[in-house]
Amino acid sequence: MRKNVNVQTAAPMDGLGDDHQLDIQILNLKNLGYTVVRGAIPEDRLDQIRAAFDAKMNEQIAKKGRQHRNASNRFDLIPLWQDPVFRQLVNLSKIMPIVRGYMQRYWQDEPVVFGAGHGHCLFERSPAHQAWHNDARVNKKASDMTPPIYIRLTFLIEDVDAEMGPTGLLPGTHGTHVNSPPWFNAPDGQPRSVPEMVLATGKAGDCMINDTSIYHTNTPNLSDRVRKVIWALYAGSRTPIWVRKDLPQDYKDQARLTKTDVGPLEDPAMAALFRNFPEE
Repeated sequence: MRKNVNVQTAAPMDGLGDDHQLDIQILNLKNLGYTVVRGAIPEDRLDQIRAAFDAKMNEQIAKKGRQHRNASNRFDLIPLWQDPVFRQLVNLSKIMPIVRGYMQRYWQDEPVVFGAGHGHCLFERSPAHQAWHNDARVNKKASDMTPPIYIRLTFLIEDVDAEMGPTGLLPGTHGTHVNSPPWFNAPDGQPRSVPEMVLATGKAGDCMINDTSIYHTNTPNLSDRVRKVIWALYAGSRTPIWVRKDLPQDYKDQARLTKTDVGPLEDPAMAALFRNFPEE
C-alpha cells in the first residue's frame, strides 16, 4: 500500500545571517579580487561629503580650468586627508571590518592609510583616462616594481551607471606581476570591452574594495553627468612606503602628507590608521 507523501512547496532560499556577511565579503576580496559594499557612507554624511567635493572641484576648475589633466591624464583632487570631512571615510563601520579582517587573515598584518587620498572627476562625454592595466606589474627595472600589497576603496558619491565611466574589472586576475595583454586595449589606447568584465556601478554611498593587482580600467563617460569618486588606499603596517619614480615632483609633493598635515587625531583608531605617515 502506497503511503501519502506530503509534497512541499518550493520556498525562497534562506539568506545568510549578518554574522556571515563579513566572511563572504572577505572571501570575495580574496578569490575575485574585489567586493562591493552597498550604502557604505551613512546618508547623513553623504550630503556633507558631496558638498565638500563639489567645493574642491569648483575651486580647482577656477584655478586650472576644466581641461586640466595631471601626469596620469586625470582630473584629480588631491590631497583630501587634510580635511576631516573626507578623512572620516577611512574608518567607516561597513568598510574597516572587511579591510582589517582580510589583512589579518591573509597578510597577518593591520591596515594603515597609504597616500593622500584622491578625488577623481571624469567629465561628461569624456573618453577613458586610462587603459587596462595592473597596478602590481614589474616595470623595466625590478627596483621600479609596483608591489601587489595595496587595497583600494572607490567611493561613489553620486549614482554611477554603465554609461558614466565606471571602473571595469576582470575578476580573478589579481595576484600577478604581469600586465594585462596589449590586445585588451584598442590602437588609440582606449580600453576594449572584455568578456566577463564587471563594472563598478552603484548608488551614491556605495564602495568597491579591490586588490590593486587586479586587471582594471577606466571606461568612457558617455553620459551628460560628471562621474565623481573618492579613492582611499591601504597598505599593511609592515609594507615599505613605495613612491612611484615616474611622477613629476610637484605631483609627488601634493601626494605626500605628514602627520602635521593631517593634524592631531584624538580617536585612537584613526591615529593608528595614519601611524605610518612621516612626522613632517
